[in-house]
Amino acid sequence: MSCVQYQKTHLNSHNAVVVIDLDGSGPLAPFPVRCEYLQHQYAITYVGHANEEATKVDGFEEKGSFQQVR
Repeated sequence: MSCVQYQKTHLNSHNAVVVIDLDGSGPLAPFPVRCEYLQHQYAITYVGHANEEATKVDGFEEKGSFQQVR
C-alpha cells in the first residue's frame, strides 16, 4: 500500500500512518511512513530513518567515506 492508495479508500483523511512494502515479498521489511493529504489532490509521504537527531559530519570529504554506527 502507498499513501496514494490509502487516500483512495479514506477520502476524508488528512494524515495517516501507513505501512508500505517497497519490494513486495523481497528482502526489505515493510516499514511505516507518515502520509499527509492536501486538498484531496496531493499526497506527501514522510519517511523516517534510524537516527532523526541532527548529526554533524565533519572530515569525510570523499563520497561514501562516512558510515553511521548505531
